[in-house]
Amino acid sequence: MVSNYKQKLYFGDPVSCSRGAYYAMNGKFYAISSTLLLDYCYCPGISSKNFRLEDFWLGFTLYRCSNINSTIKFNHIQYYRSLESQIFHKHYSSSHISMKVGLDRAPNMPDGFFLSFLKFIDEL
Repeated sequence: MVSNYKQKLYFGDPVSCSRGAYYAMNGKFYAISSTLLLDYCYCPGISSKNFRLEDFWLGFTLYRCSNINSTIKFNHIQYYRSLESQIFHKHYSSSHISMKVGLDRAPNMPDGFFLSFLKFIDEL
């Protein structure tokens, strides 16, 4: 991704939404290129009020933000599917390494918690 930073790259587990209008990352979001990140950072009016799932919100928001200054509206983000055998999701163990990353949802945690968490991070 570093050598292709000028392209709009989204790496994870893409899922087509709204008949291909945009993509979400099916709960697995691993990386975006710096060009796509800049689109997000300079995007006006980002809102999470119509989404309950953060992966769908992120996919839609990146799609909208990457098209906001285009005269022709089309999805020009390149999506790459991860090789699941090479991805260690939340936990990795080896002979001398044990690592746990990410948040685990508590049994009674409300659905809006993760959206609130994303909003909090966005406001930092």
